[in-house]
Amino acid sequence: WAGVDEFARRGLGRGNTLVSGRYRDDFHLLDAQAYLRWDVASRPLVARLDLVSNLGAEDEDRGARASLTWGDRSASGWELGWAWQRMQRNAVLAAVTSDDWWFHTAARGHMPWVGYGFNETWSLRLAAFFETRDGLNDRTERLLLDLDARW
Repeated sequence: WAGVDEFARRGLGRGNTLVSGRYRDDFHLLDAQAYLRWDVASRPLVARLDLVSNLGAEDEDRGARASLTWGDRSASGWELGWAWQRMQRNAVLAAVTSDDWWFHTAARGHMPWVGYGFNETWSLRLAAFFETRDGLNDRTERLLLDLDARW
């Protein structure tokens, strides 16, 4: 293993600024998270906020993600949710961020979803993604259907 630059050499560094096949910046992340939970109609309502700053980047070094979820499909029953994300190009290491989002950095977007838990093991989630790459006006729209099993 040659460190994080191995991701860039293998073609996984597309979302970050590269110089001669290596990452231009280091990744020293300062991450702050906030989480609030209430019970509404006997179901959890959860608000989350995640802010990140890459202290090792020269520029385009900030990111944010917020979400609001009502219900919990992992505990059986319905779940409704919405998330918003904005990641600048060098805020995080794109090769290892969430796979749900089509564009891992240099983009912004929304993700509403509905999920249903059949029991504590099996659940479904239908999510819509509306994402826009930095520097482009056209947005990418897609649907993702997930079948989850947790033991």
